[in-house]
Amino acid sequence: MIHLDRAERRRQDEEHWQLIDSLAHSMKTPLASIRGYAETLQIAMPDGQGKTDEYLGNIMRLTGSLNRTINDLFFLSRLDRAGFPDPLEATDIRQITEDVIDSRRESAAKSDVKLQLTVVDVLPRVFANKPALHEVIYNLIDNAIKYSPHGGEVHVSLDLAESSVLLSVHDSGIGIPADEQPRIFERFFRASAARAGDYQGAGLGLSKVHSVVKQLGGSVRLESAVAVGSTFIVELPSA
Repeated sequence: MIHLDRAERRRQDEEHWQLIDSLAHSMKTPLASIRGYAETLQIAMPDGQGKTDEYLGNIMRLTGSLNRTINDLFFLSRLDRAGFPDPLEATDIRQITEDVIDSRRESAAKSDVKLQLTVVDVLPRVFANKPALHEVIYNLIDNAIKYSPHGGEVHVSLDLAESSVLLSVHDSGIGIPADEQPRIFERFFRASAARAGDYQGAGLGLSKVHSVVKQLGGSVRLESAVAVGSTFIVELPSA
């Protein structure tokens, strides 16, 4: 009976992801066309067109956001059904973290958010898929910047815990209510404060983080308080 239940669950999961794949594919082409038309109009129109420039900019921004959501769905679908395409290897988590921080400094500066990194003197590598680990670190740091107030701080740290490496990302942002924290890694879930504010997103970023870290044999947890901030702590086996 248990075997049949598991087989039925796998069948339902497969149908679920086939439907998502189909929907995502059907959206990809029209989105690319809309973005292409908007880019063409931006190039063709003379400068200083006021509202027209604004509207075209909004089209570019929103189609970009939808495209990222579709890519996230493809990523999760592949990860759930087939795992990582390449074997895990000893990966320099410090270098990836530094690269992500460098890529997000301009975004942080626009929001007047200070980015800080602290790394223990001797840090081992971790067993990981490099692109997937980059996704984890990028999503956590990008979220921390997005939800921090002007003049806020994002502190990233890399430390050791016995045979594991700890990645911690702390922000001084809006925080997450205690009753919503158990659902924060669910797909499409967005905390109430994020929904109420002007924060874009489909609720897939943290789900990606959780799924990747789980596949890597690690864990991720949250510490948060409303109006104080949030800290996401990822623990990964060292190489």
